[in-house]
Amino acid sequence: MIAKQHVRVVIEVNYGENNIFTMILKAPEIAKDAKAGQFVMVYLDEDRYLLPRPISLYDVDKAKGEITLVYAVAGSGTKIISDWPVGHTVRVLGPLGNGFELDGFKAGERVALVGGGIGVAPLYLLAKELRTRGVLLDVYLGFRSDMPRLTRCFEAFAQRICVATEDGSCEATVSGEGGLEGTSKLPNHSSIIHTAVKGYVTDLLPASPALHTPPTSTTTSQSAHSAIPPHPTYTSILTCGPIPMLKAVARYAKTHSIPCQVSLEERMACGLGACKACVVKTMVGYRLCCLNGPVFDSKEVNWDA
Repeated sequence: MIAKQHVRVVIEVNYGENNIFTMILKAPEIAKDAKAGQFVMVYLDEDRYLLPRPISLYDVDKAKGEITLVYAVAGSGTKIISDWPVGHTVRVLGPLGNGFELDGFKAGERVALVGGGIGVAPLYLLAKELRTRGVLLDVYLGFRSDMPRLTRCFEAFAQRICVATEDGSCEATVSGEGGLEGTSKLPNHSSIIHTAVKGYVTDLLPASPALHTPPTSTTTSQSAHSAIPPHPTYTSILTCGPIPMLKAVARYAKTHSIPCQVSLEERMACGLGACKACVVKTMVGYRLCCLNGPVFDSKEVNWDA
C-alpha cells in the first residue's frame, strides 16, 4: 500500500499530564488501513518548518474514520501542533512503516507489553488488537514521573499492569483515590493486578519467565503481591521506548529465548525512506526505520552499534 497525503480536520484536542497531548483527527483513509505500530507524518504548514513531525498511532476507530495521536510537546514544532484548535485542517501522510506482526498469535497465550515514556502510546492500539484475538496481556510501563492517563488506559485490556517511575511518584497513584493498589475488577473482565515501584521498567520483568518474584515495594499491597500469577510464561514480548530500554528488553528476551519485537524511536525527516535520515544498523546491514520499521525483530538489530 502506498501512503498518501491527506488534509484532515482536528475534532478533539486534550491536555494530559507532563506535556502529553491527545489529538483526534477525522481521517477515514488512514483509519481503514492502519495497524498497531505504524505512524503518520504531521505537517506544520508554516514556512519556517519544512519537515513534518512523526507521531505514532495511539488508537484507530475504523467505523468512525478517526485516528488518535498521543504526543509529547518536546519542541517548537510539537508546541504548534498542541495549539491547533478544533476544526483546524491538517496535512497528514500515512499510515507509514511496518507495524507489529500479529499473525500467529492465538487466544489464551500470554504476552508481555513493555513501554517506556511516550513509547507507551503505540502499545494501546497494540493491546486493543491483541485482546480481540483473545491474547492475555501483562503490561509493563516505565516513566520518569507518574503518568496516570497512559497507565489507566490499559485497564480495559490487561491482566496485570506494572509501573515503574524513576522518581517514585507512582506511589501517589497507587495509594491515592481511584489508584492502582491491590486487585480491581472491571465489568466483563478478569482481575487486574497492579504493581508500582521506584526504578526502571526493566526492574519489573520476571527474573525468570517460569518464576516471578515481585519487586519489593512499599507502595504495593501484600494482597496484590500474593495475587500475582506465579508462572507468567510469555510466548512473546512486544516493546516500544527509548533505545537503552529496548536494548535491555532485547537482552532479557534473548536470555530467556522469548520472541521479541521492538519499535524503534529514531529521528525522521520524510517518513518515506527518501532522505535516509533514520538509519538503523542491523545484523545484515543498514536499514531505514521509517521504511523497514519502525518495528523490527529484536534479533535483527545490532545493539552494539
